[in-house]
Amino acid sequence: MVEAAKGRALRKDLYSTGDDTTNRALQDVQQQVDAKFRSQQASPFATGRIITKVSMTAGTPERVAHKLGRDYIAWTVIRKSANADVWESNYTSPDSRSKFVVLDCSADVTVDLLVG
Repeated sequence: MVEAAKGRALRKDLYSTGDDTTNRALQDVQQQVDAKFRSQQASPFATGRIITKVSMTAGTPERVAHKLGRDYIAWTVIRKSANADVWESNYTSPDSRSKFVVLDCSADVTVDLLVG
């Protein structure tokens, strides 16, 4: 088992109860918890950013700086001020994925984004 924060093995004697059955059950629980945390840490949104109040005009692509320090993998609208569709305007050939998400919309709208 690996300690999630430091990447080193956990001390087995620290979690020993003296009973083999209880120790095995405790190890199973620890491994399940460890697996859940690792799967969540692997999500692009675990290190993502929320960008608020992005004002968009229909028909005009909006370059949104995400400031992740890496290429974004995914984005989603988490709040919007009007009934409007929002899409990635340069989906087939993204421009500067390491700095921007370029979005377009069907109607004037202000959105909050989660970019990961």
